[in-house]
Amino acid sequence: MPHTIEPRFLFAPDHVNNQLYILHRQFPACLIQVIQTIPVTFRIVDLYDRIPNNQLIKHPFLEDAKQFFRNYGEKYFDSN
Repeated sequence: MPHTIEPRFLFAPDHVNNQLYILHRQFPACLIQVIQTIPVTFRIVDLYDRIPNNQLIKHPFLEDAKQFFRNYGEKYFDSN
């Protein structure tokens, strides 16, 4: 059986509250709320790993999450 690579980011839609989240599955693992503003805003709502706040804000995964959203999330919003 071929080995598959687990995705680093996953969309987590909350259909009850009409919210969209991105789950970051690597370090630092966290749940990011996508706030529908112009431009879009990201807010970390759950953090599953210990990391100092000053390192969290500068961590490269935030830019990667933004790129993930640009690549896939804009298509999600355009279809609605």
